[in-house]
Amino acid sequence: MTFKQVFLVHACGLCGNPSWVVAGFDFLRCIPIWNSWLDFYMGVSGFSLFWSVLHTPGPADWTAYARRRAWRILPPYYAAMALVVGLIGLYGVRPGAHSTLGVQVLTHLLLVHSLFLDTATGLIPSFWYISLEAQFYVIFPFLVGAYRKRGLWLLAWVTGLSLVYRYLCVASLSQADLPHQMLPAANILGRCIPFVAGMVAARVVSACAAGELTWSAARSLACGVSGLLLIHYGGFWSLGTQADWPIGDLMLGYGFAALMVAVVAWPEGWPSRWLSHPALLWVGTVSYSLYLVHQSVEMVVSHEVPPLSPHRMFVVLCTVGLALSLLLAAVFHRFLGQLPTRQSMPRRPSPSQA
Repeated sequence: MTFKQVFLVHACGLCGNPSWVVAGFDFLRCIPIWNSWLDFYMGVSGFSLFWSVLHTPGPADWTAYARRRAWRILPPYYAAMALVVGLIGLYGVRPGAHSTLGVQVLTHLLLVHSLFLDTATGLIPSFWYISLEAQFYVIFPFLVGAYRKRGLWLLAWVTGLSLVYRYLCVASLSQADLPHQMLPAANILGRCIPFVAGMVAARVVSACAAGELTWSAARSLACGVSGLLLIHYGGFWSLGTQADWPIGDLMLGYGFAALMVAVVAWPEGWPSRWLSHPALLWVGTVSYSLYLVHQSVEMVVSHEVPPLSPHRMFVVLCTVGLALSLLLAAVFHRFLGQLPTRQSMPRRPSPSQA
């Protein structure tokens, strides 16, 4: 496995948002990076998809692309949906405030649930992102086609368009109608900055592999741009208003993209050894299944365990909950997560050759 594969697999492993830990300690919500996992995951998604296109000779086979994405995403997702529906029936949980269970299931089956307020998090909150990722998969072929005609300028225009759209959403925002106003900003046009930034990162790495850019120059550029993360988390740029949200997404998207370039372009030293640890690789491998099932486990624990103090519930979730989540994720991955044929990433030249 190449250094880039190790990084991407581990990066996906970082992205199963363990909301059940937050249930134990609310102060974790105050840690800025805790709530940034989604931006990072979207960047990794854009990077990995665009990297495969850049290194596939000839025109892209979008039919095969759609088939691979469907086989990779849908079987474990539908199985997780069935599990959630079963738990809803078992515990008598009401899915959504206004819609029926049938509407919830139908919109989730079609991957359009994030487009509607009552179904976005109706079955279970973590499924919201699966709909957004499906939107990325749909728009990705069009982004690639436009890129081949316009180059990186097209990706810059998409970034600008998304930023303007987010500010328009903020301009129409009212606290009294916050959920309705933010729903458009939480879908493809409003959240595509990190995805496009990941595509830019993949193009930079590809340029280094092709000799168009030196690895040392890429490292210097990446280290500089990744400073956006420090600026963002430092908070001194903030205006203290909702207008912070779009520019914050811009900083996170390109900051994380630069971080990906920096890690990929760095010499194979301790980062490679650390990311190559078998435990981290395994977590990264089952991370999608782990993301799908962790809130179902939270539902079971919250109903089966007697009422406890937040600290004791934290311990239960981090022991019993984590063990059950990993076990269930391993089963999902074993039987449902390996159906498609995986294509390995091309090996890049060693940075020592740069």
